[in-house]
Amino acid sequence: MDPKILAQLVGALLRWGSLGRLGSKTVRKEVRKIIEGVQTVDDARAGAIARAKREILEEMGAYLQRLSAVRSGQVPAGNTVALSSGLTHSEVVKEKPFTSGDRQGIRIVVKGKVAQVNLDGRARKLLADRMRLERLKASEQRDAALLERHESLEAENARLAGRGSAAKKKALRAEFRDNSRKLTAQEWHAKLEALWNGIEYADAKQAIEYINKAIELVPDYPVYYFFRGNANYYWKQYPPALRDFDTAIRLDPRYAEAFNNRGNTYYQQRQYPRAIQDYDAAVRFNSHYADAFNNRGNSFYQQKQFPRAIEEYDKAIRLDEGNAIYYNNRGISHDGLEQRAQALEDYAEAIRRDPDYAVAFYNRGLTYAVLEQHERAIADYQQAIRLDPKNADAYYSRGRSYEKRGYKGAARRDWRKASKLGHLRAKESMRKLG
Repeated sequence: MDPKILAQLVGALLRWGSLGRLGSKTVRKEVRKIIEGVQTVDDARAGAIARAKREILEEMGAYLQRLSAVRSGQVPAGNTVALSSGLTHSEVVKEKPFTSGDRQGIRIVVKGKVAQVNLDGRARKLLADRMRLERLKASEQRDAALLERHESLEAENARLAGRGSAAKKKALRAEFRDNSRKLTAQEWHAKLEALWNGIEYADAKQAIEYINKAIELVPDYPVYYFFRGNANYYWKQYPPALRDFDTAIRLDPRYAEAFNNRGNTYYQQRQYPRAIQDYDAAVRFNSHYADAFNNRGNSFYQQKQFPRAIEEYDKAIRLDEGNAIYYNNRGISHDGLEQRAQALEDYAEAIRRDPDYAVAFYNRGLTYAVLEQHERAIADYQQAIRLDPKNADAYYSRGRSYEKRGYKGAARRDWRKASKLGHLRAKESMRKLG
């Protein structure tokens, strides 16, 4: 792959100052459920966990209102609980039976935790990742609907106790079972979400094991196949990723994100025309899908169709002006057309949008080097290395600019470092330098 593109497409799959203290904000919720009528222990357990976690997310949502990212109005209406779900880790810490008079029940205690280190920054990053926030909101809404349904079934169960017909009780038992399975599947889904670190799954294999549990319980829900496809993608298991995205699309033929991420999978296999077909579908079903336009631009870029790539990046930027990746990618395509001034403008804008964007510094350095402005190139390579000390390309390229300026010792040091980091041409450059 051209070193200047550097895998920008993963922005499509994805994207917390601080409250001033280290440690965590912790909330514990206890819920007790009486087991009666046709309700089983599993039904009571599923309902108790869902209720406890809902109360934790609502309380944490109120807590997060203190963040400047929230106070500044960046949280769309109704998304506070979704934001809370992306920043809160919840787990069942106690589960045991209890007796109340002559009735048996189950007692569940759930602990929720939000790490306070750089919390405001993490919140801003999550808010900037529009697609993930929408996924969290959809999951939170499904949780809320399932919980509401579960509690209505509990009310109906209490009403029918001792006097309902056998047919009504049988139907209620089946509804309990179906809803409990869906609630439990959502718990496994939440475990998978907790493995996402903002860039990739901390353990893709474990993520797949979690979502497999959800699919076993609810085999016709397209979202679970979408998430398993994502985990397989990050594990570089592309054939099973494609099968999962295929299934998600079969279950929901208008699933824009599934089309986009299947396109990303084809992209990784260098099947660019097939990737473009999927990005076409993604933007057809979601005309505001900035990442899909960006990804379609990447595919045109790889086929050296630079003007078409620029058109796609233009569309992405119009939809999301704050995304540094889009400016960087447009700059790369301007470089492909030897439009150096426009490329430099785009890299500068990318850096303005994200001052810690190592790739944009590196790419601007390359452009300065082409223009024989090696002092400026060296300065940008230095910034890229400061932000990403393991960037072998930046060391190698800085070495080339040092050589052009006659600094052979500095060039040799950089190429030696680049070689240690795995750069394939660094040793040859050192040999030619003598």
